[in-house]
Amino acid sequence: MISRIYPPRKKSVARYLSAVLLAAGIKVLTKKWMVQTEPTMNNWREVTMDIYKMEKITFFVNLKMDIFIRHWKRWEKYVKLHITDFIKIMN
Repeated sequence: MISRIYPPRKKSVARYLSAVLLAAGIKVLTKKWMVQTEPTMNNWREVTMDIYKMEKITFFVNLKMDIFIRHWKRWEKYVKLHITDFIKIMN
């Protein structure tokens, strides 16, 4: 009955990227859990770039690069504006 009232909820692009970025943050925290140094933004960016590269390969192999571009265009924009070292990695 409720399904007739509300349309099915689509998974938004922003929600997908947020979940990936959160997973990267959790991964950095677990890596640095018992270490004296605290996690840094660079650690998080490196893990996120690793995920980015693996997702790019996966979407390429599955012939879904249009979906990859749609999911990751905000991250690419952030990287291009703020991080010059990572631009080499993206290409």
